[in-house]
Amino acid sequence: MEWRGNATVDSQDSDPDRYHAVTELRLPGIIATVRGRHGTWSGTAGVADTRAGRKRQAQERFRIGSITKTFTATVVLQLVAEGELSLDDTVETWLPGLLRGDGYDGRLITIKQLLNMTSGLFNYALDKEMLRRFYTPAFLKHRFDAYRCPSPPTRSPRPTT
Repeated sequence: MEWRGNATVDSQDSDPDRYHAVTELRLPGIIATVRGRHGTWSGTAGVADTRAGRKRQAQERFRIGSITKTFTATVVLQLVAEGELSLDDTVETWLPGLLRGDGYDGRLITIKQLLNMTSGLFNYALDKEMLRRFYTPAFLKHRFDAYRCPSPPTRSPRPTT
């Protein structure tokens, strides 16, 4: 399998799934990127800007949502298996100074707690401002903004077994 290069899909595309996504489902455009040890492949369909008709481009930035947790956990567990880090290592060990202040202490939060979501870190998905910005019509206006959690922790880290 050759992964090098890009694939661009337009409205004349013969792939029924991609054509369906940008026509019948009325998605303005889609983009996918696959990176592996043999290189990178990117594919696009539809437009990035519905007013100007600018097509999607492989180098565009995009969010991949909740699946990042699965990808991150997989890589972390691979590093644990290789002996590069331990589930008992703290955030402070690997990211010194990142979690200090506003009730957070990276010296008390372990990688294991991060992976099983018992660290006590604020769940940004419950932030009212974030919900307004990303789960209402305001989302389209702010969809490329970065998000920074403004809230202090809601609870202390829970011990794991």
